[in-house]
Amino acid sequence: MSISTRIGRLLIIGAGLMLIVSSIGYTVVGVAGLMAHFDLPAGDYWQRRLYASQLIGTTAFAFAGLVTLIGVWIRTTASTPGPRRASTVLLLASVLPGAVSAIELLLLTPEDASHSIPFALAALATVIGLALDRRAG
Repeated sequence: MSISTRIGRLLIIGAGLMLIVSSIGYTVVGVAGLMAHFDLPAGDYWQRRLYASQLIGTTAFAFAGLVTLIGVWIRTTASTPGPRRASTVLLLASVLPGAVSAIELLLLTPEDASHSIPFALAALATVIGLALDRRAG
C-alpha cells in the first residue's frame, strides 16, 4: 500500500471520528445551552421541539461518521472493484451532511458559521482522502 493511500485512509478515518466526537460534544453542550439560552417554561412545547431538533441533527452527524468508518473499512478490506466502488458511494454520501451544514449556516445564520467547522473539515478530509486513495489505486 502506497504512502498516499495510507494518508488518504487516515484522513477518512479522522473525518469519521471527528463527526462522531463532534456530534457527541454538540449534543451534550448544545442541549444544555439550548435550555439555558431560551427562557422557556419546563415542559413547554418549544423547549421539547428545540431539544428534539438538536438531537436529530447531531444523530445525523454521528450516523454520517459511522458510515464514513464503515466505508473506509470496506475500502481497506475489499479485494475486488465492486466493494471499492460501493465504499466510494458511502464515503461521498457521508460528505453531504457536513457540506450542507456549512452552506446552510453560512447562508442562514452567518454568525453561527463557526459551528459547522468540524463538519466541513470532516467533509474536506474525506474528499481529499478519497482523491489520495484513488490516485494511488
